[in-house]
Amino acid sequence: MASDKRPDGPAHDRLHPAEHRAYRELYASCRQLVARWDRLVAALEGTMAAETLKRSSGRVQDLLAALEPRTAEYGLHGGIAAEGVGARIADLRAMVSDRAVDTGMVMRLAVLDIEHVTTLLAHLGELAAARGDEQLAGFCREWAAAMRPEVKAVRRAAVALGGDPDRAAAPLDDSPLTRLAHRTGWVLGSVGEAFDRVAGSIPVSDKATPEERSAQDAFSEPKPAPRPPGPDPPA
Repeated sequence: MASDKRPDGPAHDRLHPAEHRAYRELYASCRQLVARWDRLVAALEGTMAAETLKRSSGRVQDLLAALEPRTAEYGLHGGIAAEGVGARIADLRAMVSDRAVDTGMVMRLAVLDIEHVTTLLAHLGELAAARGDEQLAGFCREWAAAMRPEVKAVRRAAVALGGDPDRAAAPLDDSPLTRLAHRTGWVLGSVGEAFDRVAGSIPVSDKATPEERSAQDAFSEPKPAPRPPGPDPPA
């Protein structure tokens, strides 16, 4: 991504360094979302989740189309560098996380994708307002407001997937690599659950370190002295 800072002109005509970084992040996040969700839509074809992701991804693409000329006015261009970063992140997630987890978790992570874009837009709106650039602040705030219904729609689709427990627990697709990664994830999860059960069966006092036991003894009620042998004293 190219970035040409303007040395001259009023402050509202120049992006703050924090805005430069946040816009780069926004470009990369949007392109990562679009690339990753294209794969999710294909894997979930025929479901309500696929339709929701397809529609919301289209809105993010609309955002990218509107964003480019806006940031270009400030010498910041969302070009090959940002596109490459977004695509590489999407590829990494597709190869690793999306294959190793359940479809239900894949959809919950999709909620975080679009929530992140929405939060970035709202954040950028505040950054622009802080330097007196109300036009750019309004642009960012309007798009943040436009994205909120998409966040809610994707969240509803992720929640609704819980109505089909078998699909929610299944791998995202039927490819051998995905099934292998998914089984590996299940094995690791089962090991963790077994460890939790064992740990939960151990009394709390047995888990304490010597130092913790010493501290507990210091604050515990003193034990009564043992009664000397012999007959009971007279009442």
